Amino acid sequence: MNKSRSQRFAFRPTLGPTTPLEDRLVLSTGTMVHISAAPAQASRVTQAEINQTYTQYVNQYNSAMNSLRSYINSQARTLYAHGRPTAAQITAFNNNLTGAINATALRISAQDALLPGARGGLISNLQNALLGNGSTSLLSRIRAATGTASNLTSATALSNAIGTQISNAARPNGQALASFFNNPTTFTRNSVNSSGQPISLSQFMGTQAINQFNNSFGALASAFPRAAQSTLFANGTTTPTQASINAFNTQFRNALSNSTFQLGSALSVIPGVSNSNLMSQLQTAFNGTGRDANGNPTSFLGNLSNLPTNNGPTNFFNSVTGAFNNAYSNIVNPLNGFFNLPTTTTNPVTSNFQSVFNPGFNNSSFLNGFNNGFGTGFTGLGTAPTAFNSNISTGFNNVLGTVNTSNGFTQPTFFAGGTGTGTGTGFGSGTGLGTGLGTGTGTGIGTGTGTGTGLI
Repeated sequence: MNKSRSQRFAFRPTLGPTTPLEDRLVLSTGTMVHISAAPAQASRVTQAEINQTYTQYVNQYNSAMNSLRSYINSQARTLYAHGRPTAAQITAFNNNLTGAINATALRISAQDALLPGARGGLISNLQNALLGNGSTSLLSRIRAATGTASNLTSATALSNAIGTQISNAARPNGQALASFFNNPTTFTRNSVNSSGQPISLSQFMGTQAINQFNNSFGALASAFPRAAQSTLFANGTTTPTQASINAFNTQFRNALSNSTFQLGSALSVIPGVSNSNLMSQLQTAFNGTGRDANGNPTSFLGNLSNLPTNNGPTNFFNSVTGAFNNAYSNIVNPLNGFFNLPTTTTNPVTSNFQSVFNPGFNNSSFLNGFNNGFGTGFTGLGTAPTAFNSNISTGFNNVLGTVNTSNGFTQPTFFAGGTGTGTGTGFGSGTGLGTGLGTGTGTGIGTGTGTGTGLI
């Protein structure tokens, strides 16, 4: 799918008690003046818009780095909860923090990718500073800190040592962001629509956020059947076991959280979003329980509730595409409305997905393939290799859950499997969406009465 430059998908808390207040990273907004942004329908970028957007970015960058510091402090306290940690516990601690740093890089990259002209050094330099193989990256600095005996005498010593490394890595990135915003020509030259006409910065960023979600959601739709095949229907299986259902539920819950995490992170830097009802609309579109005039579910999870799993993998996979496509417009059109863009009846992209991570952080060797979904193409969704350390995904998903909650996205509620006698077939069981495997009475969404098989 060829797109004009403006439409292409361009990728680019509270502190723990062991960290002194003066160590808290707070980037200055410099000489930028806080002025109300121009409305989304403005014809071109204004300096006022640039100023207010910069303030949003500084606040979100501070939030991301200070949340990472707070998370690391809490993990350090847990590490020393029962005395001096063992070498194995230090290794697990390092892998946990690796996942948290990876999620932080994803969060900030999703935000920076909205800026006109940010595809170049801004994003790649950020990711190298956090995840690079060199000795100066935050990942390398933290591993070096945990390998130094003097830093391992107590949780406080370890927290302070790591906190210093976070500050050392964060300040240059903050300075690079300020430098980027201090070049208004970059914004005015690149903030154009598909016809090459100037548009406001917020509308440009909104278009980029939609394009980013388009790729993310499309990648999830593409990865979903591959992950399901290897987890649910491996080796010719036609009826999933309870163990495989539980495993896939965990995989998909985390993957869905990843999709909302990227979208919520991106929208959080656009002025006006936090004062609107956009996030509540998106929450309803993702996880709501509403139905249309024909009684069909309208949310993403509701659409998934109709996926049949009791008639073998063929029917299941034939239904996956429809479920994703039906949900897509219900998620994207609130975004189009907010940014004064046309409503859409299109479906998410189905190929040529672009990751928010640069290729160097999206290969099979990095984090044992976690960022490329262990081969499925969607971060974290797939069957992990034997060498994979699950603490990476633990740290990653803990950050996702915290940020999603702050952005208004609730964690999807999945129900334990049970043999249900109720209305509907597909994802769900017990007293949840659809009916499923096991024991219990199911009341769900769908048509027809009888025993169904499903997930979630």
